[in-house]
Amino acid sequence: MPRLISASMTGPALMILFALPGSAYSQATDGNVILTTGKASIEVPAERMLLVVDLIARNQDVREAVTSLQDRIEAAKAQVAALGANEDSVKIADPKIATAQSDAQQSLRAQVLEGFNLAGRDLETTALQPMVTVTARLTAEWDLSESDAIERLATVYQLQQQIKDAKLSGADENEELSEEELELLEEAQMMANDFFSDEQKPGEPTFLFYTAIRQEQREAALKQAFESAKAQGVQLANAAGVQLGELQSLQDATASTTLAEEFAYGYSSGVTDYKAYQLASQLFSGETDSPKAYGTELGSLTYSVQITVGFGIMR
Repeated sequence: MPRLISASMTGPALMILFALPGSAYSQATDGNVILTTGKASIEVPAERMLLVVDLIARNQDVREAVTSLQDRIEAAKAQVAALGANEDSVKIADPKIATAQSDAQQSLRAQVLEGFNLAGRDLETTALQPMVTVTARLTAEWDLSESDAIERLATVYQLQQQIKDAKLSGADENEELSEEELELLEEAQMMANDFFSDEQKPGEPTFLFYTAIRQEQREAALKQAFESAKAQGVQLANAAGVQLGELQSLQDATASTTLAEEFAYGYSSGVTDYKAYQLASQLFSGETDSPKAYGTELGSLTYSVQITVGFGIMR
């Protein structure tokens, strides 16, 4: 069962109400309205694990690269199916040329080649040709809802290890290259690993855990957020020596706060995991009628709502 967390009115939000002339808050205030912001959250267990991995193929000829990618797609689909992925969840995005990876690979190859030339190595002209990198994103899901917390932890750990060991992306496969090309590419990839040391390496699998929020869960959170906003309104009215009047405006601000505000002030949709936010924005875009709690770590997931409320003033 979801657990309701006490709602609160954050200090920074109060600062916005009074310290930012010209903001949406101050523009809406005409001297007869008290604006408040309320927030509430629920915690739910993760019900699904979603895998995201970019399948990769490289070749000096773009058509050969595309053919290799098609083979990689079929192999990866069979691999995730064998690992128990929900059959209807396996999806492949449209393939594309990974311009950034291709450019980076070409730049790194040029550096390695220059080093070889300085060392007196004479490579064939084929090794001078740039590599083209093509990718296609694979997503697949596994159900987690039928196991308890301990069993879920063990299952997910084993499954993630199996997925990593499967090397779904094909990023390390270069069978069609000559020995000189392989040596050149291996040198460049070693440099690329250093280049991407603080970032996710191309082809590395990413996991997102999520749970769909039911309508009654969201409604309960909205009601608690409203009570929080109203309580804040009473406090503000008392501070000003007036009474809180009738409801004048009500806005669901859960999805309207910018990412910068969320991380600066820690409110709105409860985003604390930037990587999860990025993935969810890409994968669940357009699903406004299906809110979700999500994160990149297995455990309780938090879904938050935020509302902006305007009350009249009784003098």
